Amino acid sequence: MKMFFRRHTFLISLAMCILITNQTFAGKSYSLLVSSLPETSGDQKYMAQILRKNALFSSNSVCTFTYDTTTKLGLGGTTVTSYKNAIRTAYKGSTKNDVCFFFHSGHGSSFGDKTPGLGLSLKWAGLQHYNYNTLLIDLAGVNCKHMIVFINACHSGAVADAWKRLGSTQKKKISVFWSSGSNADSYHKNNNKKLSFYGLAMFSGFGGTGSLNADLDGNRAINITELGVFLNAFVPEYAMRNKTTQNPGFITLNPLTEVFAISASTRLNKSKLTIRVKSSATLTVTVKGESNKVSWKSSNSKIATVKNGKVTGIKAGTATITASANGKSSSCKVTVKKK
Repeated sequence: MKMFFRRHTFLISLAMCILITNQTFAGKSYSLLVSSLPETSGDQKYMAQILRKNALFSSNSVCTFTYDTTTKLGLGGTTVTSYKNAIRTAYKGSTKNDVCFFFHSGHGSSFGDKTPGLGLSLKWAGLQHYNYNTLLIDLAGVNCKHMIVFINACHSGAVADAWKRLGSTQKKKISVFWSSGSNADSYHKNNNKKLSFYGLAMFSGFGGTGSLNADLDGNRAINITELGVFLNAFVPEYAMRNKTTQNPGFITLNPLTEVFAISASTRLNKSKLTIRVKSSATLTVTVKGESNKVSWKSSNSKIATVKNGKVTGIKAGTATITASANGKSSSCKVTVKKK
């Protein structure tokens, strides 16, 4: 296997538990992260970290399923039945109001199908043939408002054909992302986080590198279209820098459905403060969100000024001091009395 090895990956998330031959779960399940061990375990690990920060879900636990790529077909290993059971178990707690994720990072191939790339299969390992059409039908059967499916795998673009064969109700319920063309490979590189090209793009887009890069309109939330546009630009550029080609894509009937948001809050330790002219007091702020950068502002700098939380009285009167971070603000009314 080359340093850049073929990968077939489903990326879909909202409930994680680790499973090689058995499963463990914590809390409600809204996402399932699938990986092949050991090749794509990095994608699974870092996607789990990201999803636990997703503010769109009040109880965002993650279920993981790791399938066996080491056991030859017929000698044990992961079966389609065990894969289906992982899906069934991961989403059993979801409701019609939930948006669910499914993330598969692993192998995919045509497996001799007349339609190239239709099969999700490991020719040399335990996972039997599990085609994309059957997978999407299984995911459409999950009790949820919307299912967002990510397939990071060789030949994964063929999932678009499978999506087109779904019924109208199923199409409306599922949005699908894929990492490469229906006859093309997906790649993995030993970068510092051991992520695939596509996994690295997801990690970057969802704020793993410090900025919510897929938030194209700046509203601190990412919808399906924003994510698709970001991935379609990031992955080919990254692949080109590594002297190869890889072209992702997505298809949906719900382009504005939100898939990710980081919870943010800014809170001052006081809502009222009294100081004297030429005296100072310091306000402290607690920030949650993507960035820790805080901006300070005084409504009337002739009454009171503020710098990094330190408030100084200039002359008698009142002013409002506001601290802002990640689009959230908190204010304190300052009364300045004569010295």
